[in-house]
Amino acid sequence: MLPNFVIIGAQKAGTTSLYHYLQSHPDVHMPRNKEPDFFVAERNWDRGLHWYERQFAQAGDAVAVGEASTTYTMHPHYPGVPARIVSTLPGVKLVYLLRDPVERARSDYVHYRYPPASDSRKFFAREHLPIERALLENPLYLDTSRFAMQIDQY
Repeated sequence: MLPNFVIIGAQKAGTTSLYHYLQSHPDVHMPRNKEPDFFVAERNWDRGLHWYERQFAQAGDAVAVGEASTTYTMHPHYPGVPARIVSTLPGVKLVYLLRDPVERARSDYVHYRYPPASDSRKFFAREHLPIERALLENPLYLDTSRFAMQIDQY
């Protein structure tokens, strides 16, 4: 079983809320791990398709099967994601949530500057720079808010 829809982002634009809303619907299956990040070479691509399929093993007869990985719209920091998605999931539906781009970048900064104590992901790095420097020195903040650039990759 593979997903028939993928929530591709944007980070800090409501993807976690949408994931939980969909997860509670009886006809929708979302994997336990919200962000499998399978199509990101630097994350889980090397685990192989069998690993990805196992994320959806409990889908049963769900009408909609999906996942939500915001790293799928972090070009150019994670290149090649759209090509991997289309080659693995031809015809998949994509959901791209947007938010005011400045507010999204500010929220992203706050998330990395003051991470929740419950977040134990190894790739979760703390931000130490003040916001006026961080937004200028770390292009990921602004690139993730460049929605047209991100969707152009698809």
